[in-house]
Amino acid sequence: MELYENEQKQETAVLVSVDTGEFDVESSLLELAELTKTAGAEVIGEITQKREAPDSATYIGKGKLEELSEFCEMNQPDLIIVDGELVSEDGRDLTILRAIARAKRWQKLLDDGVFKTTSEIAEVLQTDQSYVARTIRLAYLAPRIVRLFLEDKAPPRLSLAKMMKAFPEDWNEQYIHFGIEPADS
Repeated sequence: MELYENEQKQETAVLVSVDTGEFDVESSLLELAELTKTAGAEVIGEITQKREAPDSATYIGKGKLEELSEFCEMNQPDLIIVDGELVSEDGRDLTILRAIARAKRWQKLLDDGVFKTTSEIAEVLQTDQSYVARTIRLAYLAPRIVRLFLEDKAPPRLSLAKMMKAFPEDWNEQYIHFGIEPADS
C-alpha cells in the first residue's frame, strides 16, 4: 500500500480598509493581519482608501474597487477580508459581534500559548492592555447571549459599552445581570 502526503496550500488573503479618520487604520490592519495569520492564512496585500464613509454598496470607491479587482486577478487571493464595522441589513450596528470574535481569537492565542499575557497581545497590536483585558472577557459570555446577538435578537440596552464592563462568570448569573430571561429548564 502506497501512502501519499497530503499537501495543503496555505490560504492567502488581501485586507481592505476604509480610513475615515475615526480610528488608527495602521493599528487596526496590523491586528487584522495577526488574526488572519492566526486563522492560518497569509496576507499578500492591503488596500486602504481615505473616505468620509464606506461606500454603501461596495465599501470602497469605484477606483479602489478596480484596483482590488486587478490585484485579485494578478495574485488570486483566496480571501478578501474587510476591516470595517458590521451593520445588519436593517442598519443595526453589529460591532459587538466583531468584539466577541476578537475576544475569542485573543483567548485562543492565550490558550495555544502564542501569547502568555494580555499585555503581550496589547504590545503586538500597539493598543492599550486594559482594552485587551476588557475585550477578552467577552470570550466568556454565555453561548445563549452570543446567539441573541448573532440572531439580531439582543435587547438594544445591551451595548458594547455595557458588555465591556465586568460581569459574572456563571452563565445563569449573566442572564440575571444582563436582564435576559433564563433558559427553559
